[in-house]
Amino acid sequence: MMRRIVVGAAWVGASSAAVRINEVADRGGGGACGGRDWVELANDGAADVALAGYVLHDAKGPTADDVYSFGADEVLPAHGFLVVCCSGTADRDVFGVNPFDSVHLLDASGSAVAAAGPMTGDGGSPGITYAWDGAAYAYTATATPGDPNEFSAVVPRKARLKAQNVCNPIIGPHLSRAAPGAALATVAAGAAAALAAL
Repeated sequence: MMRRIVVGAAWVGASSAAVRINEVADRGGGGACGGRDWVELANDGAADVALAGYVLHDAKGPTADDVYSFGADEVLPAHGFLVVCCSGTADRDVFGVNPFDSVHLLDASGSAVAAAGPMTGDGGSPGITYAWDGAAYAYTATATPGDPNEFSAVVPRKARLKAQNVCNPIIGPHLSRAAPGAALATVAAGAAAALAAL
């Protein structure tokens, strides 16, 4: 069975919807779910919401084999949160969230309750989540599973990837504009010079 974490908390900045998808972690974060993807629901209302028959799914749709169907005993507490751990478990394949995905919540009748996304791909790193800011969804570098959302600046995904893939300083500058054959010769010469300098 999928692990769920139910947390009751005082709610700040409630929106007009009683139940919403509050935060989506496409690479985990905030210490929840063992680093796996997770989706957090929030209830702004003054009454608990019974989730029996509700369905949580990604962009593949509500008829996909890996949707999450809430059981008869699952309740979203008033002014509280519920975190659903995704990406499957040993006994059940549950959808995983990708950086360009969308997540949807349907009630027991199949009517749309909430949706988040499609995401723009600026997530894709542990701890960066797609969260509700009171007016719209935005990325934050502060994952807050089970708590009100906090927002901190996120370096855009392309810039993060570029920083991760910076060339080795010994050979990097020589490869940037060289033709492939010339690049290999330059790399060999640069590496030999660097080794000789040691």
